[in-house]
Amino acid sequence: MSQKNLQPRTALIVLTALNLLNYADRNVLFAVQPLVQAEFHLNKEQIGYLTSAFLGFYMIAAPFVGPLADRYSRKLIEIQKVTIGYAKSGSSARRRSTSSLVNSPTWGKPT
Repeated sequence: MSQKNLQPRTALIVLTALNLLNYADRNVLFAVQPLVQAEFHLNKEQIGYLTSAFLGFYMIAAPFVGPLADRYSRKLIEIQKVTIGYAKSGSSARRRSTSSLVNSPTWGKPT
């Protein structure tokens, strides 16, 4: 297979994998809600607020990413999106309270 034919296929595979990871990342909180609830001693109302904040971020950020991808390099937008998104996900593992999960800067010190 020539290099020219390989590039579109590789791009499709990479973007499909990123889309799958993005979907899984968005839905992982539902799978671990009982563990998060036990770890942070949350009642049902508090875990509901946390889940709403988590999904609200995706809802608010999505309309801004589309026009950016149309205006600027899509490759650069995807690289930044993946880097920032997974840095935020990794940072959340260091949080010790629900307020630090929702309100703290991404790379702040754990509370």
